[in-house]
Amino acid sequence: MTKRASDIHLEPGASRYRIRLRIDGVLHILHDIPKETGLALTARLKVLGNLDIAEHRLPQDGQFTVDLTGDGISFRIATLPCKEGEKVVLRLLHQVEQTLDLDTLGMYGAQLTAFRQALQQPQGLVLVTGPTGSGKTVTPIQRATNPEYAGYQPLQR
Repeated sequence: MTKRASDIHLEPGASRYRIRLRIDGVLHILHDIPKETGLALTARLKVLGNLDIAEHRLPQDGQFTVDLTGDGISFRIATLPCKEGEKVVLRLLHQVEQTLDLDTLGMYGAQLTAFRQALQQPQGLVLVTGPTGSGKTVTPIQRATNPEYAGYQPLQR
């Protein structure tokens, strides 16, 4: 958690599993663990994510939340069959209690004015993009909870 990784990759090899962290878009090796430990960890993560632990040939997706440090941390889990076993990717979704005000998003002047005007239109589409942890979810939620933007519908992958 202290390394600020956005993803944890658990990758099977012939005799070991490799654990890698995605930090700022780059994968870094964390540890290699014995194959048996990797298999047990994969099974446990699949249980947490409500996935079928008997299914090894098809990709699966799920989600779970744990309380590690007093803050809820949600994980999206994806499994993918590969030659040596099942690859697991965990996406860390830190629960954020705060909402981001539009004035703190880094837009100024005409750009901020145009964004505010777009949010006030009776129809249309506003896309919020950015790197992991930048507030893509929190920003639209703030808009959705404001009665001024009653027609807002979030779209997420």
